[in-house]
Amino acid sequence: MTAETTQLQPWQRPPFEPGNDAAVTHGATSAALVEPRARELAPQILDANPHLDPNRDGPAVLRYGLALARCERVYVWLADQDDSVFADAEAGDVHAVYERLERWERQAAADEERLAIAPLTRAKLGLDTLRAAAITDEERRKQAEARARLDVRMDGQGAADEG
Repeated sequence: MTAETTQLQPWQRPPFEPGNDAAVTHGATSAALVEPRARELAPQILDANPHLDPNRDGPAVLRYGLALARCERVYVWLADQDDSVFADAEAGDVHAVYERLERWERQAAADEERLAIAPLTRAKLGLDTLRAAAITDEERRKQAEARARLDVRMDGQGAADEG
């Protein structure tokens, strides 16, 4: 007897079809649900952060988008629960997804640091840019002063050669 010809007993249900979502709870671990959302987020992340290059930073931005999409699915699922914290309030059991949520939030925070899009990282990057600009301006000033002294010497030397 093959799987196609096996008769189901009255208490049995048919086998799950490929791609079914019967076991999905919050969907944060389902690539079919998370990846499309991450691909929606990636252009928004790139647009909001002009220092990121799509070719160079694209894979890291997509990983960040995946972490955000996972967190987003969990937040929506938790909001739909009778108790957003406890799976069993009497027993004190929190929803099992909180452990994974914490890991995904840490991953998103680390991605923000690496991509220089976290507020503190952006601030540090801005300060470094300002310092570099100040150093560059100071160097330009020194170079202009050095050129001026050289021009004075060259003019004085030219006058001595003529006399």
